[in-house]
Amino acid sequence: TGTSAFSSGSLSHECLLAIEEFDETVQDKPWYKRWPMMFQYRVRVLVGNSWFNNILLLAILLNTVTLAMVYEGMSTQLDDALHQANYVFTFLFTAEMVLKIIGLGLWRYITDPWSLFDAAVVAFSLVEVVTELMAKSAGAGGRMTALRWGFCG
Repeated sequence: TGTSAFSSGSLSHECLLAIEEFDETVQDKPWYKRWPMMFQYRVRVLVGNSWFNNILLLAILLNTVTLAMVYEGMSTQLDDALHQANYVFTFLFTAEMVLKIIGLGLWRYITDPWSLFDAAVVAFSLVEVVTELMAKSAGAGGRMTALRWGFCG
């Protein structure tokens, strides 16, 4: 996942109001409509921030490095550390996806091709984590990697 919803231009050139200005524009709405709108707008400002996207870009690079570190015959400690890192990255990218869906709205999120790609990668990663945890609880201990699973079986 990554900087998808904004790098493709869907929000990068959009002029956002300051949070205080937005709050003033929804002040006349009933509280049960105003609070969700204010929350969504704050999340939208968060996910549209360049530092948010830069942090996620760094996470993508670090995730790529950890995936490249896997080799046949590596130590158990390294294998465990890489799997723990995979859990962290899966959580981070899932949180990014959820925040972007909240901030942009579902329709805007799913109409961006990069966001759909991000969502597919997150879905495969979540399937990987759940399958791995189920195998561990059943005593099988099997591991797979989402993007390699189809190739290596």
